[in-house]
Amino acid sequence: MEVLEPGRIWDGTKQQVWAIDTAGAYRQDMVDFQGDSGGRPYRMWRGRHFQIPAPTEPPQVVEAFNDQVRKDRTEESAKPGSTPIGSPGSPTEVQPGGSDEKAYATAAAGASTASPSMPGAGSPVAFSTSVGGLSIDPNTLAPLVSGASGPGVSVLGATKGTPAVDSDYQWHTTNTLRAGTWAIRYTYVWGRRDEEWEQSPLVTPGNNTEQDSSYKLTWAYEPASTVVSGVNKYSGVHDPVWESAPSPVTIVKQTSNGALVLSATNIDAMLGFGDSTQTRFGRTGMRIRYYVAHLGTDGDRGDFNAVETNYRYHLLCEVEPTYDQVDALTTAGKTTPTSVSALGAGARKGGRIVWNGDQLYDYHRPLKHSTGYYAYKAYPHQNDRYEIDLRVLRLPKKYIDDQDTAPIQRDAVPALIELTLHYVSLVDGNDQTGAQAHLQRYQQLARSYRSRYSNPGGIVEPVPITGYHSRHQYGKFSSSQ
Repeated sequence: MEVLEPGRIWDGTKQQVWAIDTAGAYRQDMVDFQGDSGGRPYRMWRGRHFQIPAPTEPPQVVEAFNDQVRKDRTEESAKPGSTPIGSPGSPTEVQPGGSDEKAYATAAAGASTASPSMPGAGSPVAFSTSVGGLSIDPNTLAPLVSGASGPGVSVLGATKGTPAVDSDYQWHTTNTLRAGTWAIRYTYVWGRRDEEWEQSPLVTPGNNTEQDSSYKLTWAYEPASTVVSGVNKYSGVHDPVWESAPSPVTIVKQTSNGALVLSATNIDAMLGFGDSTQTRFGRTGMRIRYYVAHLGTDGDRGDFNAVETNYRYHLLCEVEPTYDQVDALTTAGKTTPTSVSALGAGARKGGRIVWNGDQLYDYHRPLKHSTGYYAYKAYPHQNDRYEIDLRVLRLPKKYIDDQDTAPIQRDAVPALIELTLHYVSLVDGNDQTGAQAHLQRYQQLARSYRSRYSNPGGIVEPVPITGYHSRHQYGKFSSSQ
């Protein structure tokens, strides 16, 4: 992304803020780490790069049902854990941008393999593990716990189970998303932006609730009339200040009409804030965001089946890493399904939530694969809170579906055509003259377009012969200082 000049302070003064190179800012002693200057900024420069490390573990996903585990031995073969999710040839190969073919994880041993309805599926995968003293096998427990054995694991179950007793653990039928095949990821987020500018528009109607530390889980849309302790249904999800790149993916196909129990890593515990006996418990400021992609509507529950199915992930909810909705439901008197309780010590409880289909994902909040952030610094140091309005040039969003289209302004289309013809002429191999002519036309059109929408020039701060003179309070527009 390229920041265009000038920026403008969003107040009555409409003061312009021009960029200067980072080295020039240091030469002019604009860094001012002690904050000696103060006023309305009139210069800005790019500072250091910041990035939250991405999660390395895929989410653990369990479909809630009440079948009992029948095998008492551990078996494991063709474990896909050594192959990263999405790698070419892996059971969960993700097709490159521009293709919406469904590269599902393969079914468990004994189930059907690749077929025209499941392009990209590889060889059958059999996987089982022992947790909590019980043996879990895909032929007897469905769906298998996905992501339970480390990065890269994502296996589909093959058998059906008995529905859970309580409706909280069942996939609901009315005004809910159609059960089927889902791809699930999560990110770490930190901070919240101003709610008047950055708030998920898919907030549940009927009330308005301020977001504070007493709420541990906020869905993008939660229509339930009553919710368990710690859930905020009326605030909407505030966009974060910083967000990590996403975790590896877990792909799950629902087979038992059960709710999906999602859990991630407990980043609070990893940072030393996981002891509930301490006052600082859970106060890292970090939260977990779950994103889901609807890959298939092949289930038989939920009436919202006329939806887009591709690898475009949308925001589902935001949750504190130390919150466990399963424990909250147990405290409220709900019966925990066997498929969840059988995990025992193998269950992850980091940001564990129960998704029963009532909660909708936010179409306006797709997953952004963040590679980090650049901090922009200003001179003089702002003596108040100012908002700078900037224009930017950015790359189009990643192509996920064949129908994705880059936003191109109409007056830029001729330049794109000329550049395309330039490369076509080069491929021909015998039309160098034509290629050069198209390149010259492209460069001329690009110059006209850039001069119309951006300023290709820059600004160089002059250095006085007698040396640098401090400019305290410059730009404050005050007659007293």
